[in-house]
Amino acid sequence: MSFFTHRPRTIDEIFPWEHIDVAVTRRFLTQDYLMSQQGETRIDCRDQCFACGILPKLKDLRRETPAEAWECPPVTRISDRIRQPKKANLPLRVS
Repeated sequence: MSFFTHRPRTIDEIFPWEHIDVAVTRRFLTQDYLMSQQGETRIDCRDQCFACGILPKLKDLRRETPAEAWECPPVTRISDRIRQPKKANLPLRVS
């Protein structure tokens, strides 16, 4: 029994619970796991979305539910997220 419960596992191993769809992507969970091994944590995703996969998976439910119930940042189109290069703020010289 300890072979199944206490042995080290590789990141690419298929886990017994992977047939359960929790909406969060495996890639995101792997990144989160690796961060935790370095002692790092993520900030609250209600302030910054980390693209974990839950919003696209639950898009229909999200449309039917008031936005404040989700407490997520607003969803925007990818084209709206592409930022234009910032112009340098040069000091004004008055002669």
